[in-house]
Amino acid sequence: MTKEKKITIDEIEKVDVDRYNEISRFNVKNKNKKNVLKGKVYLKKLMLKKQKKEEKKKKKKLNIPIEKKEPKTIENQAIFDTNKIGVENKNFLINENCIDEFSNYFKNKTEPNIVITSIKKASKYTILFIKELSFVFPNIFYEPRNNHSIDFLISSAIENKFTTFILIEEGIKKKPKYMFICTLPYGPTTKYTLTNISYAHTKTTDIEITKLHPEVYISNFNTFIGERIKRQLHTLVPYNPQYKGQKVVVFYNQRDFIFFRHYKYNFVNKKKCSLTEIGPGFTLQLINLKVFFFFFFSFYFLIILFHF
Repeated sequence: MTKEKKITIDEIEKVDVDRYNEISRFNVKNKNKKNVLKGKVYLKKLMLKKQKKEEKKKKKKLNIPIEKKEPKTIENQAIFDTNKIGVENKNFLINENCIDEFSNYFKNKTEPNIVITSIKKASKYTILFIKELSFVFPNIFYEPRNNHSIDFLISSAIENKFTTFILIEEGIKKKPKYMFICTLPYGPTTKYTLTNISYAHTKTTDIEITKLHPEVYISNFNTFIGERIKRQLHTLVPYNPQYKGQKVVVFYNQRDFIFFRHYKYNFVNKKKCSLTEIGPGFTLQLINLKVFFFFFFSFYFLIILFHF
């Protein structure tokens, strides 16, 4: 039996962590020697941690302020995106928003009128999901698909002056899988994947869901595409909320996942407010965004030129 060699404190202090890691990765092939090097590195790290704790205790006793490091997150470590909205391109965005497809809504000239449908022979899960969406978004009308084509439903929706067309498609398990949102009459059309669906009827709360206009909270859409999606999602809810209902619709974007939640709030006192989720809730992930607005006008302009 071989005796294990004890490492002294002086030897641990002389350990260079970066150098030992490089040697153990590339130069040493023997597993036992690698383990010895890794063990020395581990002991050196433990010693450094103890030294930091002792320094913090001494600073606390002497009332010296301790600098707190910011935790590393995916958002902090992400590479800067040139498409993000900054000070330089903010004026351009303001001018563009005045002439886009949603400008009449934000000028409070139109109210949202939504028509929603599903695939042919929809399952009970899809019909239940559409039913619960009708409690969240007011001025929504369900049109059974039957044997109608999408072109026929969209054209009839434009004739009846609907502002938004929503289509719910199913996946393999006959559950809602995709959501299409089309702003009428000229687009854009967005396609999302639906995941993590939680239904309102499964909640244990006894709160009644009213059909009053909810408030909207949309956050963390910091790019040009994100701004366009944010404005389209905003048009699903009336511009003027009815605060008596005390309802909030939340669209929160994090790492290109849009989390949708539906809350009911109640003021306990002047400083505290209780918040309960009443559902439904789901997660959206953008697949594609199609714009038909500029194509329509370019085609219309060519027809005029050809006519004259």
